[in-house]
Amino acid sequence: MSLSINEREKMIKTCEEIIARCDKPFVWEDDGIYESERAKSPFNLFLPQEQIVQELSALFETFCGTPYIYDQIKAVCHLEAEWYEYGTYGLDRDFTRVLSRYSLKPEYVEQVKAHFTKRLKELLQEQSALLKGKGFLLNKDGVHFSCRVVVPGGKMNAQQSKRVSEICTQYGSGYFYLTQRENIEIPGILLDNLNEVSQSLAEVGLSIGSTGPRPRPITTCKGAVCKFSLYDTEGYTSQLNEKIYKGYYDVTLPGKLRIITSGCFNNCSMPHVGCIGIIGKKKDQVAISLGGMAARKQFLGQEIQGLYTLDEATGIIEKAIQYYKEHGNKGERFAQMIERLGFETVEKALIG
Repeated sequence: MSLSINEREKMIKTCEEIIARCDKPFVWEDDGIYESERAKSPFNLFLPQEQIVQELSALFETFCGTPYIYDQIKAVCHLEAEWYEYGTYGLDRDFTRVLSRYSLKPEYVEQVKAHFTKRLKELLQEQSALLKGKGFLLNKDGVHFSCRVVVPGGKMNAQQSKRVSEICTQYGSGYFYLTQRENIEIPGILLDNLNEVSQSLAEVGLSIGSTGPRPRPITTCKGAVCKFSLYDTEGYTSQLNEKIYKGYYDVTLPGKLRIITSGCFNNCSMPHVGCIGIIGKKKDQVAISLGGMAARKQFLGQEIQGLYTLDEATGIIEKAIQYYKEHGNKGERFAQMIERLGFETVEKALIG
């Protein structure tokens, strides 16, 4: 069953509540005189996730061979005649207080705790993977997250930088990192605060992302102000972020796809280590590099034949994305696909 992040978060909170209840006296009572509305439950059983409710019911059923015990607990200890006539199943009754005090047997408490401790670990791992796809990376402590803030073209205004600093102080560890891809990571954020952080960033035009098997935000140089730049890198990178990063965000690729633009042949932004590199060679004409990768194994991209206008380069990038989607193996990086298929084969497919 596919669950949303919010649904899984409810399941996590429910597991945490059940585990916490296991460490307290597992008892409910009715103050000596039975009135159903005054009875107390061992769980605060307003369970917010149907799947966890089903798991808990099934677990109780294993204790006594019947779901009856769970039905009674869920009804906040509604004591019908059958309850005391046929026994208390998995419950211990305090006979010094007739029909007034019950507790779950200790061995069953331990089984409940063990089951939901395991489920909690599984759910946290699943939630971590989902959140990573949204731009939240689990920290080493297994509790806090880093928020990866997309900074288009590495350019941020004063209002945005102020908001990032405020988030670091209010929700994070008081500082942020600059990533190799010109983005920002804010560490030390608790799961419960992730939505507030997202909303706060959105208010100043910033978003969270740059993760997962998809095109990543485009990295560039300072070509907009550099005297050597042969085209408007800021403007072109902004176009690519809209068309490629945002436009293909929901397209699942075999792996991440990194695009780097450089305003001139000085290659300050290192376009040849990107999956696709765009390099200024002449006024408003660029060369295109394919197959770079800086990872455990490194590849230096090769330039395809010819020079291209910026519009032509965009078209080739889109062809490359489609080719990668159709011919790449799951988990295989763009450079590894080119190594497997051959550079000339890929080049021919893209430019004919």
